[in-house]
Amino acid sequence: MKSLVGLLAIIAVLFVSSMFFNCSNPISPIFKYTPTGLGHWKAVNNGLTDFLYVHCIAVSGSSIYAGASKGSDHGGAVFLSTDNGTNWTPVDSGLPYKPVMALTVSGSNIFTVLLDSGIFLSTDNGASWIEANSGLPRHVDYRGDTNISVQALAVSGNSIFAATYPGDVFRSTDNGKNWTAANNGFTDSLYVKCIAVCGNNIFAGADNNYSTGGFIFVSNNNGSSWTKVGSTNTSISSLEVTGSNIFAGVDNGGLYLSTNNGLTWNSVNSTGLPQNCKKADNLTVSGIDIFGTPGVAGVYLSTNNGTSWTAFNNGLINPDVNALVVSGSNIFAGSSGGGVFVSPLP
Repeated sequence: MKSLVGLLAIIAVLFVSSMFFNCSNPISPIFKYTPTGLGHWKAVNNGLTDFLYVHCIAVSGSSIYAGASKGSDHGGAVFLSTDNGTNWTPVDSGLPYKPVMALTVSGSNIFTVLLDSGIFLSTDNGASWIEANSGLPRHVDYRGDTNISVQALAVSGNSIFAATYPGDVFRSTDNGKNWTAANNGFTDSLYVKCIAVCGNNIFAGADNNYSTGGFIFVSNNNGSSWTKVGSTNTSISSLEVTGSNIFAGVDNGGLYLSTNNGLTWNSVNSTGLPQNCKKADNLTVSGIDIFGTPGVAGVYLSTNNGTSWTAFNNGLINPDVNALVVSGSNIFAGSSGGGVFVSPLP
């Protein structure tokens, strides 16, 4: 099996025919970002007020949710748009005033992850939220505070999977009311950072807390057991699935693709991306198009499964993109300090 050495860390968003990419390392002095290329981005921040650090975006039917923070006082909120991003309304009743780090939709249920506060659930389109942390591990941080840290959420049928700190995977089969460990097959001291679902297979990216490289595991029995199917000499930061294709992003290297459920991997990240790109944070797919964010370099588009990339930054005045998601014929980007941007799909 080919090694995943040099994998680029990505954060992805799924489309029906394209793939976008975002890379998240600081830009080197020789790289100058210019908001050009493909795309027709514009800011859509009415109602977000000063919550312009958007960490995550999720879509449920005609509703678009954005998790944001102010960046100044470490507070945060969830916002809802029902008019394709033209206007945003806060929907955070019952949520602690913490940065919103992730949003996941499962049927009529919306789950959000708050920094150090775990998981919260809404069953009424975000109008109210309740804590959904029963069974999740607590840990004490350096200040002596007891926290619940969740790194990633993924939905597989009626099951919800959460990757938690310091590294365990937990599963809920009752919409987050209760969580139980699902770690059989993981070796000791692994830190699971990302989870993705491909049909009946569930993939998890893990590392030894950055010390000895990263690993990809797969479960084909709803998390009851896991088998290692890939490894790299650096950390795996993200996984994304589109059809039978599985993309993996790894720190300090690039983007890799598997077309056989993780048995083998091939590098697909060299042509068209900025030379300084070391870590990719977001990936989203729409059909044959793949969109990604290679660091503080905006958004890039691939139409050939990542073999080559083209800048998709026309009008995107803030290149520090944290999240990508597709809604209908549009792609949305959440940025650090610039709020939400929207562009028509190509």
